[in-house]
Parts: sequence; C-alpha cells; structure tokens
Amino acid sequence: MNKKSIFFLLFLIIIVGLVIATPIILFNIKFKTSISLPSPDINGEMLLEDALLIVNQTPSFLPIEQLSLQTLSQLLWSMQGITHGQKRTTPSAGALYPLELYIYAFDIENLPVALYHYTPKGHGINLIQEKNISRSYVADSLLPINNDLNQAQALVFISIVPERTTTKYGSRGIQYIQLEIGHVLGNLYLQAVTTDVHVEPIFQYNQTKIQEEFEIEEEIAVIIPLIKCASYESTIMPELLQENLLENNIETNGLTVEQAIYIRQSIRNYEQQDITLSALKRLFWFTFANKTRWLSSATKPITFTAVSAVYLFLVTSDKTEDLEKGIYELSSEEFNITSFKLGEYISDLYEAGLSQSMINTAAFNTIFLLNTTLLREHLIEDYIPLGMYEVGMISQFLYLESRNLNLGMVVVGAFYDFQVTKLLDDIISQPVYIIPIGVSELGDIDFRLYTISKYSLSKTFGILTLVLFYFSCFMATNTIKNRFRKNWLRIHHIFSSGFSILFLLTHFILIIDVLSFFQSSQTGYAFLEMLKKIIGYNLAPIDSLYKVGLLTSIIALWLIILLNVLPYVLLKIKKISIKTRRVIHQVLIGVILLCSYIHVYANCLSSSLYYWLFFTGNLGIILLYLGLHYHRSFTSLWKNKGVENITTE
Repeated sequence: MNKKSIFFLLFLIIIVGLVIATPIILFNIKFKTSISLPSPDINGEMLLEDALLIVNQTPSFLPIEQLSLQTLSQLLWSMQGITHGQKRTTPSAGALYPLELYIYAFDIENLPVALYHYTPKGHGINLIQEKNISRSYVADSLLPINNDLNQAQALVFISIVPERTTTKYGSRGIQYIQLEIGHVLGNLYLQAVTTDVHVEPIFQYNQTKIQEEFEIEEEIAVIIPLIKCASYESTIMPELLQENLLENNIETNGLTVEQAIYIRQSIRNYEQQDITLSALKRLFWFTFANKTRWLSSATKPITFTAVSAVYLFLVTSDKTEDLEKGIYELSSEEFNITSFKLGEYISDLYEAGLSQSMINTAAFNTIFLLNTTLLREHLIEDYIPLGMYEVGMISQFLYLESRNLNLGMVVVGAFYDFQVTKLLDDIISQPVYIIPIGVSELGDIDFRLYTISKYSLSKTFGILTLVLFYFSCFMATNTIKNRFRKNWLRIHHIFSSGFSILFLLTHFILIIDVLSFFQSSQTGYAFLEMLKKIIGYNLAPIDSLYKVGLLTSIIALWLIILLNVLPYVLLKIKKISIKTRRVIHQVLIGVILLCSYIHVYANCLSSSLYYWLFFTGNLGIILLYLGLHYHRSFTSLWKNKGVENITTE
C-alpha cells in the first residue's frame, strides 16, 4: 500500500473508533454519575402576594421524614434553574453566573447519602462523592451554632467562582456576586413556603474545615439546611386594610410564586405611561414594609443582621402620579413616603448612573443604600456581605411583584458612588443599587409568548440549519455529484444558501435581544452591544461547557459566511487554481463539521438523554458524509488498488 492509502486507513480507524467509543465513554461519564430531576412546576398554586405575607414564618417541625425528589427539584430550580434559553430564575451581572450549588443529601427520596452538584442546563444533579457524613457529626463538629440541623434532610451549599465576574467587572464584581446570592435566597425563601420546607441560612462556619470535609473546592458563601416542616399558616388580609392602605383598586396578574419566578426578566424599556401612587405603595408594601404593624399574623421582614441597615429612596419623574418630582425616603417600619427634597433630579441620577437610558425613561428610580457604619457599630462580623444579601433579596421580591403588577424593572449596579451620595446630600451610607421601574412594554401573556417563541424558533432554525448543512455537504461528494450531474451544483447552492440564512437567523434570534435593539433610545450603543454578542466578546471567560458550545457555534457562523463569500473572491484572483479553491472549500467544510461536532458535544454533556441520542445521530451523519466522500479510496483499498503498479521498460 502507498502512503496515501495508509494515511486514509488510519484516519478511517480513528473516525470509526470515535463514533463507537464516544457514546460509551459519555454514558460512563454522565449517566453513572448524573441524575435527572423531575420537571419543576412552573404554575404552582400559592399566590405570590400570599407567600410574601408569610415568607419569614417559623412553622412547626414534623418528625424526621424524607424530602421528596420533586421538592428538591423545585427548590434548586427556583435558585438557579433555567427559564428561557440560558436565562435563569435570578439575575446575574453580565449573565456570568458565578454561583454553584452543591447538595449533601441526608434523607432525600431515591438519593443515596452523598454530595451532588446541580447542573441548571438539563436540570439534574451530578454525583460528586459518596462520603457518608452523619447529621450529628455536622451538627456537633462542623456547624454547632445551628440547633435544628439534626432534623435537616439536606444541606445546600452556595459556592462562588469569583473569577467569572471579577474578570469583567474587577473588584466591584465581588459586590455583584453578594447581591446575586441575595436574589437566590429571595427565591428560595418564597419557594420554601410553597413546598413546606424551612430554610435558615448559615453564614458563620470554618470555611477550610467545611471545604475539606465535603470536598468542595470553591469558596462557600452560604450553607442552607433544608428541613421538612408543617404547612405554613396562610394569612388573609382584611378588606379594611386593603381599602385604606393599598386602595383595593389595583389590577394584578394574580401570579403564583412559580409563575412570577418563571417570567421574571430584567426589562429596560418602558411604556410612556404614569404609575399611580396606589401601584407604587402596593409594590413596596409587599416587598419592603414591616407588615406586622398593620397585620399581626404577617411575618417580619427577613434580615440577616441584628439591625436593619437597608435604606430606600425614590427619585420620581413627571410619570409618577400624586407625587411631585423629587426625592422621597421610604420607611420600612412606618411605611411613610417622606419628601427628602423636591425638584428635577432624574437627570442628575442619569449622569451618576453612567447615562444608562432606562434611568432616564423610567417612571421612577429606586435607590438602595446600606448603612455600613450602623452595622459596624453593632460589631456584626462580615457585615458587608450580609447587608448585600439582604438588598439582593428585597430586590428579588421587587422583581417578582413588579411582574405581578405589569411593571418592569432592572437592577443597575454600575454607577458613580460619590455622585449618588452627593445627590442624597452626602448621606453616610453605601449606594448599592439603582432600580429603574416603569410600566412594562410587554404584558404578562405577551411577554411569556414572546420569550418562549423566541427560543423555540431559534431551536427550530438550528435543527433545520443542521439538516440543510448536511444535505449541502452530501451534494459536494463525488457519489452524489455523479447521480445529479447536471443539477447538482444548483441543488448544492440552494442547500448552501438555505442553511446559511437559517444559521444567521438562529444566532440573531438567540443571541440578540431584537426588541430592545429596535426600541433603544441609544441606537449606537445597542448596535455595539449586538456586535459584541455576535462575535462572542461577552463569552469571556470560557469557563463552562455551554460557553464552549456557543463559541464554536459562533465560529461556525463566521466560517459559513466566509464559505459563501470566499468563492466569489477567489474567482476574481486568477492566479489561484481550481484545485486550490477546491481544497480551501473542503477545509472550510471540515472545520465547520468539527465546530458542529464540538457544539453538539458540549451541549449534550450538560443535557438530557434526548440530546445524547441527537449527538449520536450527528456523529453517524458525519461518518456517512466521510464514507460518501472517500468511498473511492475505501473501495480501492479493499481491491488492492493501493499497490503501486510495477511497470517494465
């Protein structure tokens, strides 16, 4: 055999081995260590406002019993689950998601005692280690300050990978991470009410000892025992309270806890409509006020420190009814909206907030501040993280209740601190969030339909792209060329153009927020952000399988564009031979095939069995393409035509 035949044979062995071995290896990696969780309930039964009234209630504990896998699934989904595309139940600065969830199962249905890691994509848990650690050992030696630990069915560890956020945002990224933890805790508290689970986060422990005992590499921020309890006692608001305090004329969407979590979204564009004072009061009464003053059966606000050090100011515009333009302070205890100073201050806040358009277009802005001096005076350890958790939690409640009132909001963490404090007459507190709030451009139903259809359409386009791409590749093989001698080029171009257009649409719909782009008041800024996304700039750092898959998909996008443009360019360069052009074309197709393989592989590593079957089929199609393309070399090899002919003179 000549060198070409030997090379081809080795190449064929590698490809066949890859196709056969990959599913076996991946099965051992994933399915022996991974457990798919039951699908979370996104409808629920308890109304959001009912849960907000009793969210901090201390229920009675039951005799120790198993926690169902469905309950664990629901709680994990509420904390970090995926709702639409790659968006999660809680916001994250730059969508970088630096948090990881680990679960140590003591007594959970159908789960051996072990440590597991939650994977949002695919909604499952991966087995990390099967080390048996008893409740009593944890309670006595690791977390002795928690008296209820002996009744816990599981421990949830919230760990952080700070580099995911600090690489982009620097040291301020630590604050963003702390706020994100607060958002997660807000959802968890509400979901615990609906699932009859008691949660009480633990913030003080021996970090090194916990990491070593449970073999968790990342820094642990919070430990949360999950304790099965009796049902929370519901509270009914008297009609007199609703009429006098909340002016019972506000139409709500009547969202349940799960529905509110599912459709939560950062909204940056608002209708040019006024917000009534009644709507404003209802929003903050349910999320910020100490309700026990008006309703003794309600629970006090959740606080992680000995004193409440969270302050809240409103900066109103001419779109806030019954309130003059100015700055107002909102009291949690008295629930008074007190005038701080009147005048036009939106423009000053807009400048302090890095000229972000939503601050200027919102009906009003909320400023959250943390009185670190007060916390320091009470000798509270690690007071800044605890205060940030509390701000993040209240902000998450605002997110959910705003959707219930057809309002939209977004949390803004990037601003000039000194300008914000100057606006508030040099108040001795640390500004944490600016939150623009306005009437949402999308109602509840419209928003849900738009978001779901966006990702469904993108997925459909993606599958059609692969189908047309493979057809295009097959049309370029010698076997198919011989069958369609006269029309093969025309058919090949139809398939090629089809998958190129669909591929562009897939990425345009998936990566870019089209609605925000066309409705943005800063078109240049929106276009720049769109360009960054389409070239993969926002993916850095590449620290997850999802990002690897998306990056290869974006690379394939640009290669496909090049594949369609390059032939016309090369045709104009007369010095490049036809053979060279064909080689370039084949290399591009090969690289695109490789990118498609990596993209599907990365997605399947963190997804369900359905994707694994899709992955195996994808490999089979690639192998079929190679077989059709190199069938002559293959047949000649078996017919011993690879042997060089010996000629005699």
